[in-house]
Amino acid sequence: MAPGGIYTKCEEPDTDVVKDNMFDKTSRRTGGFLLQQSRCCSQGTSISVLYIANAVLFLLWIITIIIISGKYSRMTKELERLHSEQTLLSGNDTYMVKQLEVLHSNQSTYATELNNSLQRLEDNQNKLKQDVTKLQKDLTTEKKKIWDETFKLQNALQKLNASACKMCPEGWLLNKGKCYYFHEQEIHWSLAKNFCENQGSHLVVINDADEQMFLQSKKKRYSYWIGLHDMKNENTFVWVDDSPLSYTHWFAGEPNNYGHGEDCVTMTERGWWNDYACGSEVTGTICEKPWNCQ
Repeated sequence: MAPGGIYTKCEEPDTDVVKDNMFDKTSRRTGGFLLQQSRCCSQGTSISVLYIANAVLFLLWIITIIIISGKYSRMTKELERLHSEQTLLSGNDTYMVKQLEVLHSNQSTYATELNNSLQRLEDNQNKLKQDVTKLQKDLTTEKKKIWDETFKLQNALQKLNASACKMCPEGWLLNKGKCYYFHEQEIHWSLAKNFCENQGSHLVVINDADEQMFLQSKKKRYSYWIGLHDMKNENTFVWVDDSPLSYTHWFAGEPNNYGHGEDCVTMTERGWWNDYACGSEVTGTICEKPWNCQ
């Protein structure tokens, strides 16, 4: 190989290699430019989106503020209305409390007046009862005095005019306007009742202690039928004239309905009353009728 040929190759680069190097440099420059352009476009898009997002958020914030402001205004008005109503109700409550106090005061006053009126009425009623009781007692006393005087006059008249007017039949005894007959014969109660009725009288009806004492003093030492019985209602004694039992003179433990069927009453030897079997026979019978001038 010639020396000149070797130098020539060293000094002159390969054309293809130079072209390839130039292409690589150009490609790198073009790629960098495109990358830079791409980055610039990407940053611009992000900023635009950010602006739009901020605008939307700002708009939403404005809308939210408007809505909240409207609700706040309505709530404020509602609170004012409620406060106004509360004030009105408070005033009404105060008025009602005052009215209730007035009513309570009036009620207390009326209750006191009513109690006083009732007390006065009760006092007047008690006084009236006392007056009536005293008047009844006085009338009873006066009536007894009048009857006593009348009976004395009747007895005196009978003695003075025995031949002209007989107040009681022969054998009958006069006492306080009544005639009594003591019949001695052993008969049962129904026959004793019939006997008295045949005499124009009835079995004796004893109304008070004075009449009891008179009969007790005049009878003999026998047991006598009297006009008391409980044949209609057991333990409810009535007289033969259907008058209720007001005065009694029972022996101790009587009436006891001993052995059952003791529905009639006798006056014992000592004058006590004793319930007795109506079908049993008793020695005596006492008849009674009002006096009558004959």
